[in-house]
Amino acid sequence: MKRALFTQIRNEWTDNLWLIIGLSIVSLAIWVFSLLLWNLVRPSFETLGFDADDVWVATINKQRADFDIYDVEHLEENINNYNEKCSEDLRGLLRVIRNSPNVEAAALARNGMPYKMSGWWTGFWLDDPTADSTSYNGNQRWVSPDMIRVLKIESLTGKSSEELEAMLRRGEVLVSPLLSRKYLRDTETRDAEELLGKVVYPSGAEDLKYRVADMVPIMKRGDYDMTYGGQVLIGLDENTRLSDIWDIAIRVKPGRGAAFKEEFNSTPDMQRQRNVMLSNLTTLEARGDAVNRESRVQARLYTFVIIFLMVVIFLGFLGIFWFRVQQRVSEIAIRKVCGAKMGDIFRRILGEGLILLTIATVLCGIIGWLIVRSTDLADGMETDSIILMECATYVIVAIGISLSLVYPAWRAMHMEPAIAIKAE
Repeated sequence: MKRALFTQIRNEWTDNLWLIIGLSIVSLAIWVFSLLLWNLVRPSFETLGFDADDVWVATINKQRADFDIYDVEHLEENINNYNEKCSEDLRGLLRVIRNSPNVEAAALARNGMPYKMSGWWTGFWLDDPTADSTSYNGNQRWVSPDMIRVLKIESLTGKSSEELEAMLRRGEVLVSPLLSRKYLRDTETRDAEELLGKVVYPSGAEDLKYRVADMVPIMKRGDYDMTYGGQVLIGLDENTRLSDIWDIAIRVKPGRGAAFKEEFNSTPDMQRQRNVMLSNLTTLEARGDAVNRESRVQARLYTFVIIFLMVVIFLGFLGIFWFRVQQRVSEIAIRKVCGAKMGDIFRRILGEGLILLTIATVLCGIIGWLIVRSTDLADGMETDSIILMECATYVIVAIGISLSLVYPAWRAMHMEPAIAIKAE
């Protein structure tokens, strides 16, 4: 007797219920790990905001040979003299490095290098008594104007590198759009566009005024870093006292990296000027690899878990649907005798599996939504991305079910009807 597909599913509700529960658990597991993986890797699809090729970085160290900390009576004077000498020594190092035939540009940075975390966040307020009380949340980064050429920072409004450097030399600042607008739809922070051409001041320093001259991409602290705030590039005047300068960035000419490293290691004047010395010379890419290593390992782990789940699911489905199809061998044989084509029979078998999967996906979606609302699993992700992950999970499991049904269905459909119904 021919039965409608939904009637058949309803009549076998006990077996189907357990299969639906199993499909829900499987789908939920794949969906959760897919969310974790996407939440981790999605920042890597955003621009880094700089070019790390041919860039070398060294750490700036200072010694206290000319600083008598025990002379309490002249301590402040000694500190000032020491800082002045260190600034002069640092400028000497810069001159030597910039005069190298292998170097294209060199710049100093205070909290201004990529791949280096800091907590120098502050709000920037419009210097306008009529403006509302919303600030721009930005990370302050002091850099030499030459850093524009060193990192090849580009203007978002079409300005040239020379124009950006001139802005920093004039004491103007460059701001960056908020990446969080794409993911969090943050409404408590001003957009960078609102600051262009206006005067701002950082929180707690109303007397320190900056004119916002242009916008540049944010320099991310890592390939997988989701920066929720903005960035303010502030020009560093190399002719003044250079205190708290941590790094020197050097762009070498293309193909001259090995020659520059050899020159640096064999030239004492490039490594040290009296009180100031450079150490830990490495490429910016190597620094980035060290910062990104943990996230990359985590991304590989999530990917491995998803692939492992898919393999286990496929093998499990293969056994389950093999058993289910074998139970219906006689039914399939009768359908063949009654004139049903193999394509019709396979579509019916596949349709049953997909209907059960659809029911399981709805159940998975309800449970998943409760998990998202009660945890930070999808923190910062848009609803569209969450739904997309669930649709992708449905497709993955559907492919697994389809592949699991191919061989059992093929065997059942090619069995001689007389042999198939012999047991009946």
